[in-house]
Amino acid sequence: MSQSSQHTELECKHCGERNPPRFEVCWNCGKSLEGAERVESADTADEDDKRQSWGDLYKLIRARRLEWCELLAVVLAACAYQILMSLFYERPAEMEAPHASQLLSIPHYIDWVVLLWLLIRRDSAVKQPVPIVQCRWYLELLFAGLIVVAKFFLSFAVTSLAHDWGVPKVKPPIHVEVTHAAQWALLAALWFFTAMYEECLFRVYLQSKLESLLGEPILAILLSAMLFAAGHGYPPRYTLHVFAFGLLFGTVYHFSRRVPRLVLAHWWYNLLLQWLSQH
Repeated sequence: MSQSSQHTELECKHCGERNPPRFEVCWNCGKSLEGAERVESADTADEDDKRQSWGDLYKLIRARRLEWCELLAVVLAACAYQILMSLFYERPAEMEAPHASQLLSIPHYIDWVVLLWLLIRRDSAVKQPVPIVQCRWYLELLFAGLIVVAKFFLSFAVTSLAHDWGVPKVKPPIHVEVTHAAQWALLAALWFFTAMYEECLFRVYLQSKLESLLGEPILAILLSAMLFAAGHGYPPRYTLHVFAFGLLFGTVYHFSRRVPRLVLAHWWYNLLLQWLSQH
């Protein structure tokens, strides 16, 4: 049998079922295949589509290789160190109470936010975030509150799933004992800029850039959420929580393109969780 006939099938004129090329009667309806049209095998078509899709992906990467290099550089600079540290060193469960010296990290976060914002704003191929001046702040506050409520419900759901899946329960990854109003003020300031940095990194930049390069919003949300979870370096159960939060925030950003509501929700949730852990 020739190689060409191996990659063709006989399409029944009566029921439309495809049959192997040596069949004389249709295996679906039992009628004769005499005069049946030869068509290309579905498996061969799938292989050709797969080959073409991989070729398209290679062409896509090659055509925008500088943008892929930029994305890789940002991921390595922002996430690689935290991920490697979490793999080789266990994070302490207890942290010192916040003090004034920790405020020195705020300029670092601001620098990153400015850099990421400029990288996105100069890229015309990326879906841009809504300018801050166009945001209605009463709506941002309202949606931030709704996101916080959704995060608590999502946390409960993830906890239930983790229990069903047998993911071991451990102590909270980080516990900060805050006792004075001054410490609360320092912690609030530090966590506000941390939330701003993380939202600009994982949502405004990484998610938007991946969506532009891959053309798949769902895949972009998934990958950015995975990096968001891996970058925290938490134990498995809390990593699931962070991953789920990344999916929630990524979905909200995809449909709204508004940053303040995400930053406020991220910030409020962390502070509220800290307050609940001490009461």
